[in-house]
Amino acid sequence: MPTWIIKAFLQKVISYLPYSESINYYCQRYVTKGLNLQEAYFARKLTECQHFYHDYGKYGKQPRKSFNVLELGTGWHPIIPIGLYLCGAEEIFTIDIVNHLRPESLKEVLVFFSDWAERGQLSKLLPIKDETRIARLQSLAMQKNVTDPRQLLQRLNIKVVIADVCRWAGSLGRVDLIVSNDVLQHIPPQVISDIFNTLRNMASDTSIMIHNINMIDHYSLTDKNIAPFNFLQYSDNYWKIYNNSLHYQNRLRMSDYSNIHNKTGWKILSTEIMKGNIADIDKIKLNNKFTAYPKEDLLIIRGWIVSKIK
Repeated sequence: MPTWIIKAFLQKVISYLPYSESINYYCQRYVTKGLNLQEAYFARKLTECQHFYHDYGKYGKQPRKSFNVLELGTGWHPIIPIGLYLCGAEEIFTIDIVNHLRPESLKEVLVFFSDWAERGQLSKLLPIKDETRIARLQSLAMQKNVTDPRQLLQRLNIKVVIADVCRWAGSLGRVDLIVSNDVLQHIPPQVISDIFNTLRNMASDTSIMIHNINMIDHYSLTDKNIAPFNFLQYSDNYWKIYNNSLHYQNRLRMSDYSNIHNKTGWKILSTEIMKGNIADIDKIKLNNKFTAYPKEDLLIIRGWIVSKIK
């Protein structure tokens, strides 16, 4: 049986268990080692953080030096919010429907930031606005015991919120920059629309929203015998067999995300795309659900979308 199917079924079984999120974390952290922070991953996230900051300055009507941020999807490693803090963000809210933060993961992130600052690598990727922020971060990295990640991140002007953004966002007020990084592909289409409608009410005519979206079959990251387009072979009903709450993939393509932006009142200002190998898509038999899409659309494996309210 293919490795990816075994993983899908194991995660589906775990998803029905009590404390499924914790079990999934410990499996990935200590069994598969998939959550151990790596140098290449950290560097990529810093580059993406710099990209967020650059595009806010480029496309923001009146970009502020002391800007506030809302990040959708905190995840396991809060590299993006810490990076934006170093870029000068005054207040950062990072929201997730599930609390993925763990003391050991946050400690890893802080140590990486501190080490990179010591080696002079951090300033090569991020426009550091205040050296005292580096000093504060390094002080936190030296703490031996990190017991409450949320409390510690507050000392970096980062407020972690565990909630449904559609129910919580009304308490925030206006926000300058909205970002998500490798998140939208894990959210059902209708929920994305609901979120975008909510975010529109939080944005002003100077606000910018940026999403970095990974559109590959994520099982191809661990099973090298399948292509990034593997999941385009299956109908919605068949894909439900493999999809699960711990590893949900919506299979939307770039055109779908563009349509959601337009329908929810967001004007796209800029897009960047990365394409996969055409030979990989030619090897599979597309399900009827995807045959109506242009091949150029199906080939997109990563999309970067910058928008503002219409």
